[in-house]
Amino acid sequence: MPTVDTHDDVWIDDGGLLHHGRAWVALPDVEWRLMVPLVENMGELVRRDVLTAAGWPGQRVTDSALNVRIKKARQRLQPLGLQITTVRGRGYVLAPTA
Repeated sequence: MPTVDTHDDVWIDDGGLLHHGRAWVALPDVEWRLMVPLVENMGELVRRDVLTAAGWPGQRVTDSALNVRIKKARQRLQPLGLQITTVRGRGYVLAPTA
């Protein structure tokens, strides 16, 4: 998977580390794949179906599987000053905390 470096100081490297400035967090494979479209579209809505396809390519998964992984990703990203906001029924937005 290529390095994503599309937003100022937030990027994901090839080893599955998400960086925000000088801080970083290691992400499990599914969360890493989920974060790619969120980082690429920082501050913009990413639809649930896009995230599901990114996280579990070629597989059908339940909404609750995505919800659980997003919840875990939120916990990992909080210390970095990043938050994932839910847009009910549509998707999620990744942005720096205020």
